[in-house]
Amino acid sequence: MRRISLTLLTLLMLLVLALPLTYAQDGNTPQGAASAVLDFPRDHRLHDDDPRMNAHYIEWLYFTGLLRDEEGRLWGYQVTLWQMRLSVLDGQELFVYDVALSDVSQSRHMAHRAMPSFPPTEPLGTVTQEGALWRYEAPTLSITHDEQADVWKIVAQGVSLPAKEDAPPPDFTLQLTLRNDKLIYYTQIPGGLGPIGGCEHDLETLDGYTYYYSHPALSTEATLSRDGQTLTLQGETWFDHQWGNFSHCQLAWDWFSFRLDDGGYVMIFHTVDAQGQPIPDLIGMTYIDPQSGDMRYWYGDHALSAQPLRYWEDPRSGIAYPLAWELQTPLGAFGVLPLFDNQAMPASHQPYWEGVISVREGGLAGSEIGLGYLEVTRPR
Repeated sequence: MRRISLTLLTLLMLLVLALPLTYAQDGNTPQGAASAVLDFPRDHRLHDDDPRMNAHYIEWLYFTGLLRDEEGRLWGYQVTLWQMRLSVLDGQELFVYDVALSDVSQSRHMAHRAMPSFPPTEPLGTVTQEGALWRYEAPTLSITHDEQADVWKIVAQGVSLPAKEDAPPPDFTLQLTLRNDKLIYYTQIPGGLGPIGGCEHDLETLDGYTYYYSHPALSTEATLSRDGQTLTLQGETWFDHQWGNFSHCQLAWDWFSFRLDDGGYVMIFHTVDAQGQPIPDLIGMTYIDPQSGDMRYWYGDHALSAQPLRYWEDPRSGIAYPLAWELQTPLGAFGVLPLFDNQAMPASHQPYWEGVISVREGGLAGSEIGLGYLEVTRPR
């Protein structure tokens, strides 16, 4: 999810990003450790109080999980919380959040977006800090981070907002506990900071720049209440956290996260322009080695060649999303297929497709070597 531009500092940074590099750190620190360049637990929180954030500030906490119930059935979930400033409203801050559940065995996708009214009369949620507990609280979503134990707790209800008196009951309630008990938080950009989006970039003001780190494998236990039944789920969650001054930038991309059967993790971002064509300088890939736990980076043309082979049109938005892919990477060739097509988020100001995928070795005809998530956005 990134682009290029101007200033000498930016050009120097892009020359670095174009190399397949890893960090040079002390021997006890895994390559790519976010703790080497970010301030934890502070940087797990939101950054609206950072004086560098301006009227283009936007931030998101983003969770995608692959979980199985007692019978081995696969479920995918997504919870995304955005905070942003609206320059058209004199920098007023507000929240937006999405909650989605993919029942893979039934090919059923349940998704809801919560947005404040416009113009907003309230930000849709509050943030509090009580000792080591950071908490976001809204009518149908709460996210709590115990910063001492490094445990995330999420309670999400699948119901559209704003709620009305005659609104139907929630489609589902998902209670999640996410633990950092293996691997670490990794920067997805060397140094943790890089350009993003189709806009001018200014490293001094951070306009057009994003901080970006992830944890690919938070151990997850969940309780799902749905259709009068309660299921116990277990698995892993991929956590992404991004923030910066880029709300004015044109943002469109294909984002892949692979959980490979051999224990490796792959992230690919494939930024596109308004016509859906790739922007070479904003293409990147990272790989976490299952033996060492180290991360490797590749950026630019040599990071990825991506060929979409099948599109699916969302009947609600009319957007045709590329869902079947063949990818050529420094790690070899991969095929990507959705486990079912209709996993698009509801049509809104920024519709997108977010769903569970199968990862194939060598191409679409290859054997399955992992699962993952794919996100596809297109400008409207």
